[in-house]
Amino acid sequence: MRSGLPVNHCDVPGWSTLAAGLMFFSGVQLISIGVLGEYLGRVYDEVKKRPLYVVAHDINNGPATTVNNSNDKDGTPCA
Repeated sequence: MRSGLPVNHCDVPGWSTLAAGLMFFSGVQLISIGVLGEYLGRVYDEVKKRPLYVVAHDINNGPATTVNNSNDKDGTPCA
């Protein structure tokens, strides 16, 4: 019974080397894209300049209050 597909059972020299090289360099390419994505993601987070966390409630003092960072502890303006 014939399937209609050409099958000649010949080994092509260098086929496995070519396939292994293609898979290796494809992996290197994917890893490079992943490293680049991590870098760009961290740059994006840094550019937003948002705090790492926001305190909504202080256990000892109740709801958090707004902090004015424009003055030092002694009340003088920061330069």
